[in-house]
Order: sequence, then C-alpha cells, then structure tokens
Amino acid sequence: MRNAILFFCLLLSVCACNRRSYPHELLVADSLCYEMPDSAVDMLQRMETEMTDKDEATRMYYYLLTIKAKDKAYIFHTSDSLILSVLQYYQKKKDTRHLPEAYYYAGRVYRDLGDAPQALDYFQKAIDAMGEKKDYVLLNTIYSQMGYLFLFQDVYEEAMNSFRQSYQCDLILNDSLGMAHSLKDVGNAFTAFHNGDSALHYYDKSYEIAKSINNGNMIDGILCDKISIYLQLENYEFIPDMFNRLDSLSSDRSSSYRLRADYYNQMNQLDSAKLYYGLLINDENIYARKDAYWGLAKIAQRSNDSNTALRYISEYEKLTYDIIDLQNTEQIRKIRSLYNYQLREKEINKLNIENHRKEKILIQILGICCLICFLFGIYYLHNRKKKALLRLQLEQLEKEQHAKSIQFISENNKKIALLEQQLQEADETNILLRKRLEGQRDIIISTNQLAELEIKRREEADSLIVYTPIYQLIERILNQQGNQKLFTDDNWKELEEAINEIYPGFTQSLCRLYHMNEHEYRVSLLIKINIQPSHIAILTNHSNESITATRRRLYFKVHGKKGRPHDWDKFIRSL
Repeated sequence: MRNAILFFCLLLSVCACNRRSYPHELLVADSLCYEMPDSAVDMLQRMETEMTDKDEATRMYYYLLTIKAKDKAYIFHTSDSLILSVLQYYQKKKDTRHLPEAYYYAGRVYRDLGDAPQALDYFQKAIDAMGEKKDYVLLNTIYSQMGYLFLFQDVYEEAMNSFRQSYQCDLILNDSLGMAHSLKDVGNAFTAFHNGDSALHYYDKSYEIAKSINNGNMIDGILCDKISIYLQLENYEFIPDMFNRLDSLSSDRSSSYRLRADYYNQMNQLDSAKLYYGLLINDENIYARKDAYWGLAKIAQRSNDSNTALRYISEYEKLTYDIIDLQNTEQIRKIRSLYNYQLREKEINKLNIENHRKEKILIQILGICCLICFLFGIYYLHNRKKKALLRLQLEQLEKEQHAKSIQFISENNKKIALLEQQLQEADETNILLRKRLEGQRDIIISTNQLAELEIKRREEADSLIVYTPIYQLIERILNQQGNQKLFTDDNWKELEEAINEIYPGFTQSLCRLYHMNEHEYRVSLLIKINIQPSHIAILTNHSNESITATRRRLYFKVHGKKGRPHDWDKFIRSL
C-alpha cells in the first residue's frame, strides 16, 4: 500500500512539473503532505542543507512545504518568522498560485500561537487572494478553520456562516464525508448558542449522510451530540435506542460514559449512574472528571453518605479551580491576542492615513504637472503661431524691400531687354502679340521708375536726417562726452518723431516684427540714423560689448537664426 501511494505521488509530481520547474523531490514531498505528512517532514528535513544553494523561488517553495508538512503532521507552530518571509516573497511576486496557500498557513501559524484575530485576518486574505479562480479544497478547509476560531471567540453567528460556506464547498466537491462534518459543525455552533432544536435539525441531516456512506465514527459522534441535546431538553424517549446503537459501534468511551451517567442520574437509576461516574474519574479529560465527581457527590448526598459526598465535593472543587486557572489563562491569551491585533490595526490605520496623505500630495503634484504641461502647450502653440506670423511678415517685407532695390531694377532691365528682343523678332502682322509684349514692357518700365523714385527718396531722407535739430543735438552731446545725461526722454521722443517723419511707417514696421524693450528700441532708432555703435553706447549709457550683444540678440529673435551685429544694422537701415 505504501509503495502504491509513493508511485501515485511520483505520478502527480511529474504532471506538476509542467507548471513550475521545482526540484522533483519537493513535488514528491508536497504530494506526501496529505497522505503521509510524517514522511514529508522527514524528507524535507533531509533536504534542508542542499536548499541553501537553490534559487529564491525554490527556497521559498521549500519553506512553504516545510510549514505545510508540519501542520498536516500536527506539529505545533512556535514562531511566525518563517511564514512571514514566505508571505513577503509571494506578495512581492503576486504569485496567484502559492499566495492563497501561504496566507492559509499563516493563519494556521497564528492559530497555534493563540492569536485568533490575526489568524482570521490571514484566512480572509487567503480567500481574497484566490480571486475568481477558486481552489475549493483549500477554500473548504479555510471556512472550516474560520468556523472553529469563531467558536473559540464565542462569535456563534459568524461560526455558523463559516460552516455553511464550508458545506457549500463540499457540495461543489461532491464530498459526502465533508458534508456530514460541515453539517455537524453547524449543529455544534447552534448547541453552543443554546439552540437545541436547530442543532438537532443539522445533526439529523449529518446523520443521514454519515449513515449513507456507512462511516461508523461519524455516526457515533453525531449520536453522542444528539443524546446530549435530548438530555438538555429532558426528552428521554429516544435515548435508550441511541445507546443501543452506540453499543454496536466503537464509540468514544469518555463521551459515552458521561452521557450514560447523566442519563441514569436523571432517570434516578443511581447504581448505574454511579458505575459510569466511577469509570469517568480516571478519564484524561479534566471536564469529564469534574462532572463525574459532582455526579458522585450528588448521589452520595441522596444516599445520606455525607463523608463520601464531602470527599467527592473536595475533588470537584480542586478540579474546578484547575479549570478556572485554565480558563483565566485562555482568557488572558484571548485578551492579549485581541490587544495585539488592535495595536496592529492601529498601526495599519496609521500607515493607511500616511499613504493617503502621500497619495493626495502625489495627485496634487500630478495636477500641477498637468497644468504646467497644459500652459506650456498653450505657450508653445502661441509661440509657434507668432513665429509663423513673423516669418510671413519678414518674407513680405523682404519682397517690398527687394522691389525698391537696385538689384530689382537690374533684374527688370534684363526683362525689358528680353521683351525688346521679342518685339523685334515678332511678326509685324501679329498685332495682339506685339501689344501684349509692349504692355508687359511698359509695366516693368513703370515699376522701375517707382523703384528708382523710392531709392532716390531714401537717399534724400538719409541726407535730410542730419539737418534735423535732434541729430544736431546728438552730435553736440557726442562732442561733449562727459555730459551724456543731456539726452532726455523728451529727446528720445523727438528722435522717434523725426525718424517717422523722414521714414514714414518705420517704427510701426519695426514694432510689428518684435516687441522690444526700451533699450533695444532706442538702439534701433540710433542705428537707423547711422550712429556708430561706440556712439550708441555713449548715448544709451552702456558698454560697447552690451551694444554688440544687443544687436546680435535682436537679429536672432527677429530672424530665428544667428547673425552678426552688422546684419541687424543692415536690416534696420533697409526698413
């Protein structure tokens, strides 16, 4: 039989290899945990030294199996350090395969450590970690464990709900024995809740299932539970038949003796009651011994045997004090575990508040970043549109300046010569062609005449500026360099008016291209009237280097490309 089980485990492990390349021995140990946990513990202990050289995933799986095997072998957990390291690893990896099981065994560890609230918390995390893909075998076990812990905490309604959830898992798994156990557990919860009628209802359903699968131990346990309820309800009609059925089974002697003793005592069959109480006083169960001494004391009193009654009462009191000490210890452990759990909850709440504050700050930072990006986008689009408009204005200005240049006149003269040649070569009879050519020639001649007039007007303007009062004031100031402050704001305004009078529309064209500050504007005005850069520095109270940098910067801002200071001067004089 043992060899068959080992072969089956090996077969399972081979199939499991497709899911994760864990060492073969670990997969075998995992399979042994359920049927032969002691063998799994021994096998894992032998592998401990070789695990130090394995990768982290293998080591964590080994640690999880070690905890699992010990739990299945009913080896008491004494520390949570190992399971916490396993949990931390699978939480970080978001391992949906192993994380639910790790949470479950964390709950089992804390159950052994007496921390029921923490155990319940991990059991719930195990359920949540499964998501939509449920492992109903594990889920069934979790609900069952939660039910027992709720009973331990005296939270009966939650215990009933957990056992009912366990029963639903049994239905899905089609596990008849599991159904019988879950229904019996629900009945036990109703018993603790002092609801005998409901308890009997679930015991009956559990009994029918146990009977259908012919599980003698299960039937025996249910019958004992039912007898106990009937004794509480003082309904003695069915109890003898149940005792008869217990006789044919290998029942729990302690439960059977206690129930028989209580039944015979209530039925006033004192000799039979005394017999079974006498059997119980040597039982390992301290509660059974206490009840037995109390029952014997009552029987002795009814028999007027005071000495014997006092002796039994003395033993009863000793056991009562022992039980009180146990209960106080248990209660202290409950209070301590609850207090520790509340401390953890307080710390978790503190961390949640801190995380919420950090998230709020992060959201605010993201909001500010989004606003900055939005404003930058608007600025970028506006600047791009502005540059495009400036480029169009420069192109238009260059066309206008070219139309008033000597080069433009030279190009037109070439066109006129070509048209004259075409007229000479044209047929005298083709009057329409000749008229068209003559029209084109006359238009170009007129354009050239306008350009020549504009050039002549500009030359005259350049000569006229030197006769203006403001220009003469500038010359006097430059000849008296120690008194630059004589050039006032009114003088700058007078210069602007003089330039616009001699060069109509100059400042308007200049400001349309670029919004200058006061210094840049004044430098440009002085360039327009052919003042040398060194003299501009004197009139504006700046250094020569500053004037050079200003001219270079203005050319770059208007034209969008690097240029020499002289290029800006040339551009200003062409306006």
